[in-house]
Amino acid sequence: MPDQFHQAPLLQWYECVTQTLALLPAILQSLASIDASSQEQLQWSRRTSMSPSSIKVDQRATMNRNIAGQPPILFVGDQQLTQEYAKERLYGAALVFQYRELVQTLKQIGEQYQVLSEPLAAELAQAVAILQKHQLSFEALSERARYCDIGGLVQELGQALSQQGAEGYRKLLRIWQQVRPLFETRKKLSARLLSFPDDEGVYPWLYELWILLECLAFLEQKQKLLPGAIKVRPGKLLCRFSWENQSYWLEYVALPPAPVQIVSRPTPGLRSGLFITRKRYPQSTVVIKGKTIWREPALRIATSYRYETAYEELLRTFAELSVQEAPVALLFYAATEQEMKVKLSGAVRLRPDLYRTNQRLASLVDPSQGTERGPQVIPYLFVPALSTAERTRLWQQAFEQLEVCFPDRPAPTCQYIFVDNEARADEVNLSLDYDLICPKPHIGPQIFDLVNRARHCLQDPRFCHVIGTKFDLPVKPIKNALDLSREIAYHRQHLEKRLDSMADEEHYQLAVDQTIERVGTMINFYIQTRSDTAHVIDQFKRWPFGRYWDRKASFCLDEQVRLSLMGGEYVWNQYVDLNQQDIDWAAAAIQYCRAFERELMLRLFDPLQSASTEGQADKETKQLKSSNKGRKMENIVLGDYIRAFSARENDPGKGDYYHKANWLLWLEYVDTVVKGEWRERDGTVSAKEGFTNLIGAIKAHNLHQKRNELAHGERVSREAAEELKDLILGTSFQKGLLCLLIENIPRKDKNMVI
Repeated sequence: MPDQFHQAPLLQWYECVTQTLALLPAILQSLASIDASSQEQLQWSRRTSMSPSSIKVDQRATMNRNIAGQPPILFVGDQQLTQEYAKERLYGAALVFQYRELVQTLKQIGEQYQVLSEPLAAELAQAVAILQKHQLSFEALSERARYCDIGGLVQELGQALSQQGAEGYRKLLRIWQQVRPLFETRKKLSARLLSFPDDEGVYPWLYELWILLECLAFLEQKQKLLPGAIKVRPGKLLCRFSWENQSYWLEYVALPPAPVQIVSRPTPGLRSGLFITRKRYPQSTVVIKGKTIWREPALRIATSYRYETAYEELLRTFAELSVQEAPVALLFYAATEQEMKVKLSGAVRLRPDLYRTNQRLASLVDPSQGTERGPQVIPYLFVPALSTAERTRLWQQAFEQLEVCFPDRPAPTCQYIFVDNEARADEVNLSLDYDLICPKPHIGPQIFDLVNRARHCLQDPRFCHVIGTKFDLPVKPIKNALDLSREIAYHRQHLEKRLDSMADEEHYQLAVDQTIERVGTMINFYIQTRSDTAHVIDQFKRWPFGRYWDRKASFCLDEQVRLSLMGGEYVWNQYVDLNQQDIDWAAAAIQYCRAFERELMLRLFDPLQSASTEGQADKETKQLKSSNKGRKMENIVLGDYIRAFSARENDPGKGDYYHKANWLLWLEYVDTVVKGEWRERDGTVSAKEGFTNLIGAIKAHNLHQKRNELAHGERVSREAAEELKDLILGTSFQKGLLCLLIENIPRKDKNMVI
């Protein structure tokens, strides 16, 4: 509401009445506190008075004080006087007397100009009666209180009352700051109460207020208002209500709100008026690193006082819908009897191909359904001439739109469509600077962003709403081995930035594991789309695994390991065929390392950790423990084997105790499960010696460090990848580490007892 409208005497009167009634409960509560505490602050004092009603008369003392046989002229007795708080009581009395006069004056003005409704008149009359009752406790101070300068008295009381006065008086003192403007407003109220500024803007505002009151009346009739529902703040009214088991705020903003800093989306409520927002819904905002990136738009309830301005309001509302990406708004408008014959009917929709904000791309919506899925404004002809039943029916229809405006929203997720710029640039009018279409289902079913993977994904919160979550960088469709090499190199370079920012070894190792797992998943998916992989399986069955590929129970390779090996070898062969100098051979090397790590876990980690829960009396000694306060080890990497190997002969210090304990546990386990001797290429050794040689070879060839380097973004040469391949799979001159492992240590059988 513009400031000049608040200068209208009638509006000043309405505002003064509302605030006066709103403050009354706080004043009455303070007075009740004063009445309760004042009983402890009273003492009796002997007084002589010409009026017997002002004291408790002492008959004997009175007879002695007067002439015998004559009617008494002076009465002697006791009078209750306050021990302290004389000025405080005067302040309380003055506030009660003058507040009652304020309420009485407002009531008389409303009656004089016939602007007082029956419920409001009854409420004001009740307030006058209640305050008049409280005046009785201050009857002795009535004359002084009626003409007392309350402001001066408050200044005189000063800090003393605020710090050590009675609680009730302290509350009244704080209330004075809110009451004072009401007394000043009463003095300014002009006798020309009904004089308005000659401005058409006043009437639309009053119509908007009437719509607000009708809405509150409907919610109260339906018993949807929640306890303590209505809160009044400067320039704003908030109302809590429930609808279909969901809590909402009905908000009336008298003045446009100050801008709120939101990274990429405007705040709901760009103009003054009525809005409905959802309360405490987990997906109503997207917050990244403490900044609000997106906020669920409010349901706008627009109003138009005149029929001829309804179209202009419709356009303004559509502008809000477009900016806020809201699906629906409501428009309540008034009309004369003649205009009501041609009232607006049905929802007004905006064409989806016009519905674009920033880089939003709504034109990808099915054109056959586009005209039915654009944002819509639903008009309602709402005038006082409508019957109560008709108004209730319209409000019922309006509130049914809450389900449309506030749907069940999924959590932000990474859904993407790669765009072939050359093939589709003309089709969807895309800039070649963007290579991804990023749907935003948590915002709306037809909301898309055009993004650039290199600049926006997992970097720019305006476009990417999954920053800091489990989601990784989008994977471009891979058509051939060259695409695979380039895509893996791209991902490794991107993830290397994360590795550089890791502050501790634990988080660094976690990022390395995630990178290697990510690359492995990409290769596995690529292999599953190929139909010419049978020759790779036949090759592995011939050499180096033979029957250990899939036929020797308890010793054969795990299914996921076979998939990793097949992927690594298939990609290796394709890279050889490409014969290009810039090929990144990391893909094949990562698959060989993943296969070896998984078999180590299945044969040396899972059996011990699961055996510790099978009820042995000494189960605490039958599990691998981390150096973090000796807690049970939850996962394992190659470095854990190396640390245990290095601590086997050293005096265990504080950090090495658990590593050495793990090594001894492994030796005991291997000695138990290895049947007979450990088979090497050129003979046999004891199980413990063979296991020691296996882990020693991992350390000697620095396999754990080379494995971690695969997660970095530098290109891996064919020579480096071939070195890892020969170490894990072996050559014609040397048995590989993976073959030594699977031929000697079985995977845990469900009946195996450790």
